[in-house]
Amino acid sequence: TAHHADDNLETFLINLSRGTGLEGLIGIPAVNNSIVRPLLFAERDHILDYANTHAIQWREDRTNTDINYLRNQFRHQIVPILKSITPSFLDNFKRSQSNFKDAQTLVKDRIDQIAEQVIDDVTEGEIKFNSSKIKALNNPKAYLYFLLKGYDFTDWDEIFKLLDAQSGKQILSPSYRLLKNREHLILSRSDVLRQSDILISSTDTNVPIPLLNSCLIFESVEMINDKSKQVFFVDNSKLKYPLLVRHWRDGDYFYPVGMTGKKKLSKYFKDEKLSLNTKEKTLVLCSENKIVGVLGMRADQRFHPSNYDSIIKIALQSNATCPKSI
Repeated sequence: TAHHADDNLETFLINLSRGTGLEGLIGIPAVNNSIVRPLLFAERDHILDYANTHAIQWREDRTNTDINYLRNQFRHQIVPILKSITPSFLDNFKRSQSNFKDAQTLVKDRIDQIAEQVIDDVTEGEIKFNSSKIKALNNPKAYLYFLLKGYDFTDWDEIFKLLDAQSGKQILSPSYRLLKNREHLILSRSDVLRQSDILISSTDTNVPIPLLNSCLIFESVEMINDKSKQVFFVDNSKLKYPLLVRHWRDGDYFYPVGMTGKKKLSKYFKDEKLSLNTKEKTLVLCSENKIVGVLGMRADQRFHPSNYDSIIKIALQSNATCPKSI
């Protein structure tokens, strides 16, 4: 595109008038993905002189003189005054902008270092920031801004208060959610996928679970040989098909393997210290109105194999390791 130095100056002044961070002071990027602006170094008057000298025709956008547009108010009313006061104003701006870019590089390097210190965990779709480590920084509000500025948040005062808020307090942006959960601020997408109920027949062996980016693998086995949370061993004779995979609900309960008696899922999740994000994506496998197990967590004692002639191994596997369907 033919953006030039004067366009860049106008963008800088517009951003400055609206209140901006360092990014707004840097102005228009010379390269932005597939968009390249090779003339940003050149002033408008120099481009016009060159075009006239070499008889190069150009097309003038008819809106360029309409002062109903904010940019044109700066272009025709404010910038000429600034240039009349300081004839070298545009050159001074270009030097300042170069300094801003240098400062941005230093800030980015520092933020990368801080991120390594305050991020405790990164999983698929979720980042955990340690609240205590952020509060120990010299200027936690400023660091929070730079750590989170790419996620469409705007109310930075409320985000700063989140550091000392009770668990469960959250702030939403158009696409993301920042949740206080004990000692962490958990960043995740706010458009949490609601998994439709999935019916499983007695002949299914490979069942996709889109919400978890996983699949359930059903396999007949002769012994219990895996204690992973991702695996259930159940007595097939106790199952009533079709089985159902669904979101957990208030009031749900099960009989956790290794525990005595029944337990409400809400209480189980609290004891396990699950975050709100994790609970929202938790699914259960059901036989009729009974929970066979909480996927990825624990099986129900009622379906534990008592007949070793009909053991079914139910494994939750990531999509990368799921067998390919034929």
